[in-house]
Amino acid sequence: MQVTTTDRRRPRASGGGQRPALSAVEGSVVAGRERNKLQRSAAGGRLVILDRDGTINVEKHYLSDPDGMELLPNAAAGIRRMRDLGLKVVVVTNQSAIGRGYFDHDTLERIHNRLLTLLAAEGATVDGIYTCPHHPAEDCACRKPKPGLLEQAARDFQADLAQAFVIGDKAIDIESGRQVGATTLLVRSGYGAEVAAQGGAGANYVVADLAEAAAVIEELLSQRRTGGRKVDNGLSLPPSDFHLPSSQLPLATE
Repeated sequence: MQVTTTDRRRPRASGGGQRPALSAVEGSVVAGRERNKLQRSAAGGRLVILDRDGTINVEKHYLSDPDGMELLPNAAAGIRRMRDLGLKVVVVTNQSAIGRGYFDHDTLERIHNRLLTLLAAEGATVDGIYTCPHHPAEDCACRKPKPGLLEQAARDFQADLAQAFVIGDKAIDIESGRQVGATTLLVRSGYGAEVAAQGGAGANYVVADLAEAAAVIEELLSQRRTGGRKVDNGLSLPPSDFHLPSSQLPLATE
């Protein structure tokens, strides 16, 4: 599994010096069942990029205690289904609490280990976790909505971002996906219901949770395989050029 904390602007000293990126360990790909073969073929090497807080786990302001990590309903099931379809699934998350001095890299690593443990207990895992640890004032290239970490994940997994799916509960998640030409899905968990009420921030789809996001992606892959039929499952589909001014978006920062 790819686990990366980046500083794309300059080396960052902490105590005894620059902290190296967290270790990268290649993860296994879940074998697809027979009925998934065609969807897996359509998936190819496509990437799903998930936000963390409010998308996979319950939104908690600057979560700093691993014991406070709590999966959202259907999160593990949705991730499991995405990987069964042959998709690579990674997490891209802003964690400015590190830059703000609220906790350190070791604490973040323990939080992510807890996340992986909870997912594994439900038969799910992710292929990578990418973190921006910077304070917003640092103007780094990796903090969403800038696409730096999305681009890094695409390089690591040799994926085309124009064929990727970006899923999150905040406007910055949708904006980062729009910048790279990905298909974007807004989940109504976390801050998502508020963002959806304001128009969805230009997301291609608005869904209840990650399980419903997986169902939409599966349908889109089937659509690609069969030459295309409209997805009709009652989901909200804002116009592709719809975009809220930043002054109207909820104040949700990490």
